[in-house]
Amino acid sequence: MGELDFANFILILVWSFFSICFAFIVVYKFIVWINDSFFSPKIDSKKRQILSNNCNFYSKLDSSEKERFESRVMLFLKEVKFSSRKMLLNNEIKLTVAGLAVSLTFGLYDWNYPLLKRVIVYPSTYYSKITKNEHKGEYNPSFNLIVFSWKDFKHGIKYESDNLNLGLHEFTHALYFSFLKSDSNDAIRFIENFNQILYHLKDENLKKQLLEAKYFRDYAFKNKYEFIAVLIEHFFETPEGFKAKFSYIYENLMVMLNQNPLQLK
Repeated sequence: MGELDFANFILILVWSFFSICFAFIVVYKFIVWINDSFFSPKIDSKKRQILSNNCNFYSKLDSSEKERFESRVMLFLKEVKFSSRKMLLNNEIKLTVAGLAVSLTFGLYDWNYPLLKRVIVYPSTYYSKITKNEHKGEYNPSFNLIVFSWKDFKHGIKYESDNLNLGLHEFTHALYFSFLKSDSNDAIRFIENFNQILYHLKDENLKKQLLEAKYFRDYAFKNKYEFIAVLIEHFFETPEGFKAKFSYIYENLMVMLNQNPLQLK
C-alpha cells in the first residue's frame, strides 16, 4: 500500500469513527425523547399540584417542559427506593425530593443519577452509624444512598436566596460521583468544565478574590466535592449575584448543567 493510499485509508477510518459516534448520539437522544414522551409513567392531578406547591423550578416551566419534568419525576420515583425513619412517608415527601433532583439535572440527557438507588428520610437531624456523627444529610457512594433531614430539606426549598439548600447539595454529590464513573457526553462535559474551574483557581489572585468576597461559605473550601456542591447551591439560589461576582465560574456551570437559572427568574 502506497503512502497516499495509506493516508486515505486512515482518513476513511477517522471519518467512519466520527460518523458512527454522531449516529450513536442522535439515536441515543431520540430514544431518550421517545422514552420521556411516550413510555414514562404518567402523573395525576393531585401529584401535579404537589409539584406546583413544592417545586418553584417546575412552576416556572412552560407546558411542554412541565410534561417532560413530570415524566422524569415519575421515572425517578420508579427507579429510586424511598424509606423513612421515625416518620410516615407520603407522596408530598417523595414528589418534593424527586422534583428537586430533576430540577438539578433537567438540562441533561444523562439525568437520572445512576449511582443513586435509595433515599432515606428522617424528620430532623439524625445520628449516622457510618460517620458516627449527627447529620442533616449525606450522600454515600458506597451504598448508592442519600439520607435527608426532612426539616432541613424543607428549609432549603422554602428559603430560596440564603444559598443553603440541603437537597441541591446532596444531589450534587450523587451527580458528581455518578459522572466520575460515566463516559456519557453530559458526564464528560460536566467533569471537564469543573476541572476548568479548579484550574482557574490555581491562579492565586483569583483564589484570593474568591476568598475575600465571602460569597461562598467556608465549608465550600473543605474539598472539591463540597466546593462543587456549594457552587451549585449558589447557582440556583442567587444566580444574579453569582454571575455578577464570578461570571467565569457561572458560565462553566451553565455548560456543566446545560441550563441557566436566570432564564427562569
